[in-house]
Amino acid sequence: MTKNNFAIATIFAVVATLSAHAANLRQDRILVEESITHAQNLRYPGDGELRRAEDKLSIVQRDIFDLRPSFDKQRLERALDDALRALRDYRLPDYQKKDVVVRSGYEALSAIDQLSRETDTGARRELDQSLMRLDTVIRHTRILRFDYASSEVRTIQISLARFQRDLDIQGALGELDRMQRMLADRYLNPRFVQDEISRSSELVRTLVMQSRTYRDDRGDGDHDQRDVLGRTNPFGSRMPTTEYIEVGRVDGRFAGLQFKARGANIRIDSIEVTFGNGRSEVFYGGFVNEGTDLRIDLHGQERVVSRIRVTAQSMDMGGRRFGDAGHFVVRGLR
Repeated sequence: MTKNNFAIATIFAVVATLSAHAANLRQDRILVEESITHAQNLRYPGDGELRRAEDKLSIVQRDIFDLRPSFDKQRLERALDDALRALRDYRLPDYQKKDVVVRSGYEALSAIDQLSRETDTGARRELDQSLMRLDTVIRHTRILRFDYASSEVRTIQISLARFQRDLDIQGALGELDRMQRMLADRYLNPRFVQDEISRSSELVRTLVMQSRTYRDDRGDGDHDQRDVLGRTNPFGSRMPTTEYIEVGRVDGRFAGLQFKARGANIRIDSIEVTFGNGRSEVFYGGFVNEGTDLRIDLHGQERVVSRIRVTAQSMDMGGRRFGDAGHFVVRGLR
């Protein structure tokens, strides 16, 4: 097995292990919730509800055996032990068993939630490793080692694939596909390929670092959901596309709206805001650079917003067509 193939196989193994742990924790959480429900549904001694709870908690106890040692794993093990010990104690009345299962079950849920976050955080370290590999891609390209660069790009794609639900990561994966095609095209001028790979690498770096997955792990960015009304899908690059955000009275009243560009520069054709009374107002278009925002004043008064329609197009720094990566994060301003 070559060195590159071994590296790819190792990454697959790590991703598979982390994904399996995350999947097991999600399933374990469901089993614990069902066990709590069984205990709460106890109507009379011996009706089978506590037996069902014991069976499911036993499955969870077996599932967590392979998790790495940690404080939260100890919390989870202790909560499960308390619940199962009570359920198996024939001297304990069923109503007391019910109380122990419910109390220990909620403690187990808290530990599982924390373990799930730890598992995700460990997996997200792959994003930093992918950013480091981009430098290697550029170095290989500069000395015309396109095959080596292509192998590195493939490794980055494998690492990012598990985060592809993130819109910014989707944009990065699309740009990596473009890089692969350029590296494989032997008819392109090598100097052109070098320039484009360098530009695309910087774009991928920007998309990954501004992605919600990357920023949430560091405690900044758009993970603060206060007054976030929604996110548009990526706008097209070939022509303007229209995206909608449905809001509602439950979100409250706002004196203004903030449109923050993510993933690319965005040229706005129009923004139409429909208010709670059914009336609509169309606001001016414009050009919003990536990372900056456009603010719309709703004439100095707080109003209920029911729907926002944005017609826009993803562009690059020079105003040319860009990959379908640009989108807006929309917040309400009070």
